[in-house]
Amino acid sequence: MQKEGGKGLVHSNDTIRNRICIGESSNHAVSGYEQDMRLARELSEGDLLSSRQADHTESSVHERSHSSSQHITIRSGNEVKRGVRESTCLKPVPDKTKSSLDRENNMKEQPKSLGKVKGPQKHYKNKVKEQKLLKKMARRERIEAFLKKLRPDPRGKQMINDYVRILRRQLSCPVDIDRANAHFTRIYISLLPTEEENAKRKQLLTLLETLVGNEWPQAKLHVFGSCENSFGIINSDLDVCLSIDDENLDKSAFLLELAAVLKDGHLQNVEAVVRTRVPIVKFMDPSTGISCDISVNNYLPLVNTKLLRDYARLDGRLRQLALIVKHWAKSRGVNHPFNRTLSSYTYVLMCINFLQQREPVILPCLQAMLATYTTTVNGIECAFFDRVDEICHFGSNNESLSQLVWGFFNYWAYHHDYENDVVSVRTGSMLSKLSKGWETGKKDQKYTHFVSIEDPLDTTIDLGRVVDRKSIKILREEFERAAQIMQDDPQPWISLFETYVVPPIESFPLKATPIASS
Repeated sequence: MQKEGGKGLVHSNDTIRNRICIGESSNHAVSGYEQDMRLARELSEGDLLSSRQADHTESSVHERSHSSSQHITIRSGNEVKRGVRESTCLKPVPDKTKSSLDRENNMKEQPKSLGKVKGPQKHYKNKVKEQKLLKKMARRERIEAFLKKLRPDPRGKQMINDYVRILRRQLSCPVDIDRANAHFTRIYISLLPTEEENAKRKQLLTLLETLVGNEWPQAKLHVFGSCENSFGIINSDLDVCLSIDDENLDKSAFLLELAAVLKDGHLQNVEAVVRTRVPIVKFMDPSTGISCDISVNNYLPLVNTKLLRDYARLDGRLRQLALIVKHWAKSRGVNHPFNRTLSSYTYVLMCINFLQQREPVILPCLQAMLATYTTTVNGIECAFFDRVDEICHFGSNNESLSQLVWGFFNYWAYHHDYENDVVSVRTGSMLSKLSKGWETGKKDQKYTHFVSIEDPLDTTIDLGRVVDRKSIKILREEFERAAQIMQDDPQPWISLFETYVVPPIESFPLKATPIASS
């Protein structure tokens, strides 16, 4: 046995001799002893054997050296050394054991997006990069969602100042405004529900009566809202009140049971919304395409529907003006209480109050007249004059629809006192916020009252309470835009209803390291 160079390399003479390539010509061969010494010296000086080589048995080394020696021919003295170096298994190729095969298979299965993968470490680094990129993308989405919630759109920065507003109060209605009357009338007619749509609503109501009657024979269904008060437009939702004689009825539990019945009746998108002031069940009828909301024992909206329908019967111009204003509000995106703007019902009340204050007056105040209809709902006294056929064509005002559209936007753009006034259909006039206790900016109140519209029946409710500090600027800016169009635009029936599209929010530039790709 021989030990060389302090490297811990131990080889027998026979083992070393077996690793020498024997040439075909004996003239150029080198003695076995010299070759043994030269090989041991080279192995010691180069430190070429790794720890893995020590694990292989002498038999495997002998087999590889024997097989390689059969293919190498040494022809000169210089080639002898090179042949020895090449024939020696300095870095023997390990057997493809199970672990090595698994590692190679894993490397082949790497996704193409990771590029050329040279080993498990490279694969791990690419995985880390991919996870970081996904986190940055998720963070960017959260930021954009927060900005959309914080600021729905960038409007509200172009409001005119008080000096210009005072000057524009002196503007008079354009002398040629009636040229737009035919166009506004045509738009109004296009907004009316069709006979086919009315038939579909009746079909849905019949289906509901059947489903509900099978479970609760004593229950009754009542339609309220825009479909019943004459202010509905095409594709309006259906609002239904289910009345059932049970003073101790748990509305939330009942609506959950009703939702199950509607699902069994093959209605779609059924959802019970019970954690609200007025619990409802929402659904959509696939056969008619009509969406519907059902509440239970919600009687005050039924009285409200009757009041608005009686106002619509007094003068046809109210319905025309209200539908034009509702169409404008939807086109300009200021008709969504969810986005802190006003509801369609609120715009109808604003139109009624506007016509109550025209000079000469167009609409009387039914609640200020001798009451011919009285009822009490949830402790609220409801009383008003409902014999409207006796006072049709009230007053002597003959303004056209286009003149009323101009006057409505002119009032809300330049004349309304947003700081102090409350719109009141109940009195047919303006009330003060101080008298209602609705001063803007009170710290002890949940809502601020930037624009106040009193509900005509439940007078404790300010329907404008949803408007906040930002959306009031958007609303007033849109009123000013509409007033300017009605004053100066030669074709107001086109520009007034241009659809407003909220521009996309610019995302924060988030730098992300791209993943290596092939």
